Amino acid sequence: MKDPKRFFQFASYLQYPLLLLGLFYCCRPFFTDFYGVMANLDAYLVELNKAFVFLGLGVSLSTLQDTTKVQNKPS
Repeated sequence: MKDPKRFFQFASYLQYPLLLLGLFYCCRPFFTDFYGVMANLDAYLVELNKAFVFLGLGVSLSTLQDTTKVQNKPS
C-alpha cells in the first residue's frame, strides 16, 4: 500500500458498525424478554459484556483516523 495514512483512514470507518453492534447489545435485553433477563442477572451481564467489547473496539478504531481532517478549527 502506497499511503498508510489513507489505509488507516479507511480502517477507522469500521468504528461505526462496531458502535452500532455495541448499541444493539445494550438495547437487546430491553426488547427481548426484559423481565426474564432481569430475573436472570447472569444473562443480562453477558449481553452487557458483549456491548462493552464492541463499544471498546469501536472507540479504539476511532483513534486511527487523521485528526487534522475530522476536527473543527477551534479545537
